[in-house]
Amino acid sequence: MIKNSNKRVFLGISGDKCPHCNQNLFLFGHKELTEKLLSQPYYFSKWGKCDNCGHIQHYEKYKVFKGESPIQEGSDLQRKLF
Repeated sequence: MIKNSNKRVFLGISGDKCPHCNQNLFLFGHKELTEKLLSQPYYFSKWGKCDNCGHIQHYEKYKVFKGESPIQEGSDLQRKLF
């Protein structure tokens, strides 16, 4: 069951499979960027979660380092990188 919390929002199905149970991963992102999140050396703007076994998968392409801004979906840079 997909449910949003006060800290994350459901973005869709990632298209990747869970490495543990081979089910589709659901893609989540942060509802808002907090000071705590921005003060860390890096954070992941999006991540995959398996609804079947609960595995969480972080993707390097969504890693955002301190001082950088996350790549917006559909931007020119995003199209070049992915």
